[in-house]
Amino acid sequence: MDAQSLRLEALPLHRSMQVGTTQTDYVLIKISAPLQRSGPQPRLTAVLLLDVSGSMKGNPLSQVKESVARLASILSDNDALGVVSFSTSAQTVVPIAALGNSGTRRTIERASENLVADGYTNMSAGLSHAALQFPPRADDERQLILLLSDGQPN
Repeated sequence: MDAQSLRLEALPLHRSMQVGTTQTDYVLIKISAPLQRSGPQPRLTAVLLLDVSGSMKGNPLSQVKESVARLASILSDNDALGVVSFSTSAQTVVPIAALGNSGTRRTIERASENLVADGYTNMSAGLSHAALQFPPRADDERQLILLLSDGQPN
């Protein structure tokens, strides 16, 4: 697939801003690519890294929880998913598990529903902890950390 076939779209929450003002807004970034497979798709092992610092209280944390449920629902049964949260420190919320196992998706969704925002944004602790969750990578596997946060590490 060449880069020309990718499509990127930014969808802001608000359609306009007052001239001369500074405003923070949320955007949804949508990346689309045509489905072109030339063989079996490698399985995915992913860790969702969730910011649960104090600045995530309210709507930001609600959006993260919805995203976790959505991501867990769209991945294949051949994929594996884990969840790590961080604020002042980092912890494993759900260890990496195959999504084809009975109840894994529901366990992930239930565990993310119980997250509470508090503390500082120690992003480096979260990234380090998430990276340590992965087993050695197999030849037919992709591994990634998906960071869901509202902003700046401190």
